[in-house]
Amino acid sequence: MLSTKAIHEFKEIYQEEFGVLLGDMQAMELANKFLNTMRIVLKPLSTKIKNEEHKQSKKV
Repeated sequence: MLSTKAIHEFKEIYQEEFGVLLGDMQAMELANKFLNTMRIVLKPLSTKIKNEEHKQSKKV
């Protein structure tokens, strides 16, 4: 669940970027979809980084 402040900030950014003023519910839905997408995209990357760091620590 996003805070009221986070939703407000998302609405401001969205309006600046796309020129569209979102309602609170629409902003919450879009922000959650965006965050879920970012989690999916970044999770494999963070796992890869952790694995590489672990390999490097074994070499030392």
